[in-house]
Amino acid sequence: MSLSNKFASGRYSNAICDRCGIRCRLLDLKPTTIRGKKTGLLVCPVCWDPDPPLNFLDRYIRSDPQALRVARPDTGLADSRTLYPPGNWINGQPPTLLEQEEMQLMKDEEVGR
Repeated sequence: MSLSNKFASGRYSNAICDRCGIRCRLLDLKPTTIRGKKTGLLVCPVCWDPDPPLNFLDRYIRSDPQALRVARPDTGLADSRTLYPPGNWINGQPPTLLEQEEMQLMKDEEVGR
């Protein structure tokens, strides 16, 4: 009788999932990997999850520049923080009391419609 170096096919064998402990067919178990390397755990199809692609981002060259080549700082910082700068008024002047009353009447008419 000769000895064989082959293993059995495992068609009828059962195994236990290393993660949840449920019994299932040995051929249904899948190996788990972390960053493409096998961990040695065999898990059932319910527990198995593929290695996420975000684990492999460090293998690719990527550029994420943060600074501008020709930066232009805001020189009018104090002017941009005032509530009503002169340039926002009608004709460059604040509205008079008469004009304010007319604007209020126009708003009241629009609301009353």
